[in-house]
Amino acid sequence: MSRRTRASLRCSPPPGSRRTSLRRCRGQRRRPRAIRGGPAQDRGTWIAEWAVTPKATGCSWGRTGRVDSMYIFDRFYRNPAFSNGLVLAESVVAAALGIGCGFLLFPAEASLIGVFLVAFAQARTVELLLDRNRDEIWGGGGKADTANLRLTISLLVMFLAILGTYAAATLLAPESKVLVLFERQIGGYGGHSITDVRFDDLEGVLGHNLIVLAACFLFSLLYRHGGMLLVLAWNASVWGVVFPYIARTAPDVADGGPVVYFLKSFACIFPHLLLEACGYVLVAMAGVFLSKGLQKYEIGSPRFNQVGLAVLRIVLLSVLFLGVASVVEAWVAPALIRRLF
Repeated sequence: MSRRTRASLRCSPPPGSRRTSLRRCRGQRRRPRAIRGGPAQDRGTWIAEWAVTPKATGCSWGRTGRVDSMYIFDRFYRNPAFSNGLVLAESVVAAALGIGCGFLLFPAEASLIGVFLVAFAQARTVELLLDRNRDEIWGGGGKADTANLRLTISLLVMFLAILGTYAAATLLAPESKVLVLFERQIGGYGGHSITDVRFDDLEGVLGHNLIVLAACFLFSLLYRHGGMLLVLAWNASVWGVVFPYIARTAPDVADGGPVVYFLKSFACIFPHLLLEACGYVLVAMAGVFLSKGLQKYEIGSPRFNQVGLAVLRIVLLSVLFLGVASVVEAWVAPALIRRLF
């Protein structure tokens, strides 16, 4: 076995490993590359370039050459699958940090900055979820419906974790800070009872929800998982803030206090909230899939037609979820409020 072959074997990471290190690849040495018309690179520059471009040296820990160690939660992930419990925990931490950092750094616009920080923090997780979905469909021989269902559940877990974190922050924050933290989400809902909330008729609810659905699809088509996260994080923050704030400021709070009032209110709106969230998650997935298909495949090719058909099915399913959610919001939610309050 030649010296070069032995060095290459020492450089190769073990099966299932996504990382390698400079120490592991010490057997493979390269001279600084000379730049035409300029001096050779110094050793420090070469090491920095080697660290972020592993494929140039034959050492690879991933398909894209990214430095995974820059992401704080990556050490807990195991490709190609990771648990929804981890997604839940990370989403709670990301939402809490987004709320806190938004208030500390930009108190005047904390309600908006916090949502952007949450979306930014979760981008890597959604990217990994999309990669898992792609591998299960195209590389693992699995069924597309099963893979898409797994992705939908993971995104719903993330959505509900963000919503729950915002609800807890609204209930626990000092009363003087609630408006500063969540001004944009609260809007004009303060000081009213849950019985004062007026639900639109079916036509109005369905029209509003379809507009949000179209916006979610467009954002996901243009900005992929970044647009998906912005829309989902914003909706989660609004739903997570409005009803706890009503519970804190309502004039008819009972002996149970704001927490019991919020739980009763949330029980009334949770059925249509969950159905709407499913619709928004599905249409956001469709936008991301179509965006990736337009980039990778030629329009009219068999692969693109397969992606387009899957996108159409997902969009129709999201519209179905939204239609059912609109019926529940227009008829069931008001009936539950009248019964519980």
